[in-house]
Amino acid sequence: MAIHLSPDADNAVREARDALRERLQGLPIKWVSDSNLHLTLRFLGHVRENSLKRIAQQLAACAGSTRFQLQTGRLGAFPTDRAARVIWIGLGGETNQLVSLQQCVERAVSGLVPHEENKPFNAHLTIARCELRAPDREWVRRAIAETSLREVTWPVTSFELMKSSLNPKGARYSELARYELQ
Repeated sequence: MAIHLSPDADNAVREARDALRERLQGLPIKWVSDSNLHLTLRFLGHVRENSLKRIAQQLAACAGSTRFQLQTGRLGAFPTDRAARVIWIGLGGETNQLVSLQQCVERAVSGLVPHEENKPFNAHLTIARCELRAPDREWVRRAIAETSLREVTWPVTSFELMKSSLNPKGARYSELARYELQ
């Protein structure tokens, strides 16, 4: 399940990602392509076709959730800025409503897909994945700290059930269903 960005938020995220990419050329970093920038509410993994219809039906209950605003936040990394494996952009704004929507999605897919490990939901946009050697980690930490991100607020009016297809150039996403928020 995913939430897509407004055009302005998408541009701000691309600008920050591209500025980082320029600073970190030559490092083993795989950057998320323009078409794959989104906020993941829940990754489902492999789902059988017969379960997919039930998931789509269950998610309709979440369409009653209230629309809300999100805002681009700061750049950071998982597990930490000093040992980056995932470079992300954090989100602010009406995050309580976002968490409520994410919890609704969790309840909707419960029992239909494998249970995800018990990690709290962390609202972020993944912009890169990396496997860095120790000498490169400080360079990446500094680049993250020194790269600016334009603050943009946008309305979240829907979320989508997405299908990912893997190919040698990375994942390609297609929308299976869209759920409008109230």
